[in-house]
Amino acid sequence: MPHTAGDLEILADIKAKQLTASTEVEAPQDRGARSRVTWLVNQLAEAPAKIVVEAWPKSARAPVAAATLAELRDDRSVLCPDNREAARFRLLLRGEMGLARKSGRKTVSFIESTLRLLDEFYAGVVQNLKPWRPPAPRMPSATERASDASEAGESITAEILEKLGASAPPDTADQNSQTPGGHI
Repeated sequence: MPHTAGDLEILADIKAKQLTASTEVEAPQDRGARSRVTWLVNQLAEAPAKIVVEAWPKSARAPVAAATLAELRDDRSVLCPDNREAARFRLLLRGEMGLARKSGRKTVSFIESTLRLLDEFYAGVVQNLKPWRPPAPRMPSATERASDASEAGESITAEILEKLGASAPPDTADQNSQTPGGHI
């Protein structure tokens, strides 16, 4: 789906007769472990409580923790074992797979069950997620700009004098030592 926080994936497990819809979202890089979970839970305020959230650290082959959204709303530290920071979150919604080929009165078809799951997942989770973006750079304060400008001006003046072969003006202590008799 274009313009979503992550790709929408669907998995059909025929043996277990179960469908799984999932998406992955990158975690904010400017926050701690628990704040990353809070950022995600706040975006999922309208999502169904049965959504499963997995926390994946950087370069991990498996999630370090998983919990339902209902558990996360009560305790955000569930996804932070040993205070490991998640690099991304994977959100999953599972549903029963229809076994019939056609929709009928008694049974639900495979296609119908898949479309129902995708509609529920997209409406409850995907459309409300926004990907993390780094904050815009902050403008330095007036005092920081003034001190940066004076330092830049002093270094440019010294560089120009050095190129011309002249030295920087001596300090007053240097002037006293250069006068005959050592004082004025």
